[in-house]
Amino acid sequence: MSGWRPRSPLEVEEELQRLGDALDAATSDYSTAAREAGQAEADYRLAEARCFVGLANSGRKMTEKEKQFRALIAADEEYRVWKIKDALRASTAEQLRTLRTRIEALRTEAASRRYQG
Repeated sequence: MSGWRPRSPLEVEEELQRLGDALDAATSDYSTAAREAGQAEADYRLAEARCFVGLANSGRKMTEKEKQFRALIAADEEYRVWKIKDALRASTAEQLRTLRTRIEALRTEAASRRYQG
């Protein structure tokens, strides 16, 4: 036997409060992560554009693919930062979804208990 027992209404309420606080913190974290990912993407796009302009002004003939690769190499640090920050943003979004799901499950449990009396 696993020792599982149903939660008391007070335990459910306490867990809802804890998860609500965690959701607030994760929402704030997501806001920060989204802002940082957006800024990092903008930094990368600007570095990439500067390289394209420089290549266009060089007078050297290159294929479009070669220009793209050269721009990526020139903006490699900005690209890495952007991708890392975007992954952190996505991870934080997943954390938000998980917390919301857990809160909904607890609300369902609480409603079921009220219905059962």
